[in-house]
Amino acid sequence: MAATFPQPPFATIAKNQNEEVRLTLVKYRGKVRFDLRIYYLDHEGEFQPSQKGVSLSLEHYATFTKGMRRLGDFLADEGLLPVDPEAAPDNEAPKPKPRRIQAHV
Repeated sequence: MAATFPQPPFATIAKNQNEEVRLTLVKYRGKVRFDLRIYYLDHEGEFQPSQKGVSLSLEHYATFTKGMRRLGDFLADEGLLPVDPEAAPDNEAPKPKPRRIQAHV
């Protein structure tokens, strides 16, 4: 089944009260791309796409997701990820990993 456009965002992250980052699929010049872009609140109270962002062809999707997994693994190993209540079982809060600290002598 072919995708229809526009697609709703796959993820939305509030940057501040006037901006948000959206992960979307877009069609540009007949090609489907994945887009990570800042949207701003216009004077009518609607979010509009800004020029700030990146749009990549689907050829780069595997490389992008591999990089995100590697980043996630690194952040987890370093204890830098915030606690995500959605990732924890209902009856238990996740326990953050202890952060390794290197002493410089």
